Amino acid sequence: MTGKLSLSQALLVRSSSPDMSPEAEHELVKGCLRKDRTAQEHFFKRYYAYLVGVSLRYARDQHEAKDFASVSLIKAFRKLEQYQQDGMLRAWLHRITVRTCIDEVRKRKRRDEREREAAAETEVAIDANAVHQLQETDLIGLLQQLPEIDRSVFSLYLVDGYSHREIGTMLGFTEGTSRWYLNRAKRRMQELVDHFYHR
Repeated sequence: MTGKLSLSQALLVRSSSPDMSPEAEHELVKGCLRKDRTAQEHFFKRYYAYLVGVSLRYARDQHEAKDFASVSLIKAFRKLEQYQQDGMLRAWLHRITVRTCIDEVRKRKRRDEREREAAAETEVAIDANAVHQLQETDLIGLLQQLPEIDRSVFSLYLVDGYSHREIGTMLGFTEGTSRWYLNRAKRRMQELVDHFYHR
């Protein structure tokens, strides 16, 4: 044994808090089930920071992690009667929090998809004449300045003639998301072309 922790063990240690005795945990859970305000506040103060630590592995930032932890605690209070009181309360809360984070990330992804599809409904124009006047090496140089996903969609749609449905299938997202990436690429490309001609 080297005494070194695996990554998963290290993450658990960093976000953990000392375990309560089974008796103290039992009394805390009983108090919460009785809707005892003091017990509920103690429960929250004891586990909130731990659940924020768990949530940070899935959230985009500290603010979102706190939201995930709060939602997890609300779910835990609602399901507290299902807890077996086996001295593994923290592990039980951990499972609830991980499932909550995954659910919230999925919701966020669907919401982002809808926003992208809505934004893609208005197509961005690009000055085709200005682009056509560029030397091939200059055009490639400008394309290389686009983010990889934008460059791929731009090339697949405008150069290689693939449809948004085909692009979405190839790259793993919806037609609306493909349109959104194309619009973003065209907007950025127009800025790069303008800068090229006015430098």
